[in-house]
Amino acid sequence: MEKLGADEAHRLRAIPLGYLGEGATTVAVAMVEPADKKVVDELAARLDAHIQPYIVPELRAVYYLEKLFGLPRRARFVRSGRPAEPTNGAEATGERRRTQPAAGIVMPPALTLEPRRRRASSQAPLAGTVPFAIGYAAACERIDAATNRDQIAEAFVAYGQGRCDAMVVFLIRDGNALGWRAWLAPPAALRRPIEELSLPLGGASALQSAHDAGQPFVGSPPSAARPVEKQLWAALATQPEPFAVLVVPVLVKQRAVNLV
Repeated sequence: MEKLGADEAHRLRAIPLGYLGEGATTVAVAMVEPADKKVVDELAARLDAHIQPYIVPELRAVYYLEKLFGLPRRARFVRSGRPAEPTNGAEATGERRRTQPAAGIVMPPALTLEPRRRRASSQAPLAGTVPFAIGYAAACERIDAATNRDQIAEAFVAYGQGRCDAMVVFLIRDGNALGWRAWLAPPAALRRPIEELSLPLGGASALQSAHDAGQPFVGSPPSAARPVEKQLWAALATQPEPFAVLVVPVLVKQRAVNLV
C-alpha cells in the first residue's frame, strides 16, 4: 500500500491485498474495473510486480480506501440548497440544519387522501407493436461475454426492448438510486438525460422494497402518495401513470448494487 500511495489508490480505485505464492512476484489487487488493461499495467509498473486483479463493488472499495489510507471519502454529489445569510451562534446551526437535512434525505410530500377519478381503459400492451431486440439466450451470452459493466447494462436494456413500456437500470450509491441506462417505447422520450436522475431509497417505494429485501418487487407502489415513483414517471414523461411496476435487484454477495 505504501508503494501505491493514497492518492493513486483513490484515482485508480484499487486496493493491494498482498503477494500470491512464495516467489512474491504477483500481487493480488481488488479493483472496481479489473478489465481495464491500462489501469492494470499502471499498477504493475507502480508495484513492480505482476497483477492479479479481483473485482470489488465500488461502494465497498471506497469504504476500504477511506479506512486503510485515512483519506476522507470524496463527495460524489453536490447538495444544492438556498444560501443562508451568515449568522452566529445557535441561529447559524439551526439554519444549516433546516436548509440541509442530515444525510441529505429527501422527504416525501404529505400524504393526501383525495378521491381519485376512475381511469378509462388500461394501457395497450406493447406485445406485437415493438419487436424484441434480443432473446433470452442472446442476452445471457452478452452478459457472460461482457468485459465491463457498461456492456452488462446495455444487455439489460436491449432485453427490455419490446417487453415493457419503459426500462431503467440504476446504480446504488450512498442510499440513492442513480439513473444509468434507460429505454422508452416510442414515441415516448426522456425529458432529461437519465444520468441526471437521482431517487432516494430512504422512503417507502418499489425501489426501496426491492433494495432492502433483495427480492424482486412487482405490483402497485407500496406508498399511496407514490413520491419516489412520481419523480421517476415525471423523468420518463409517462402518461398516464403506470398501474404496476417491476423492480429487480442485482446482488453481489447479498448486497444490491443495481436496480432494474
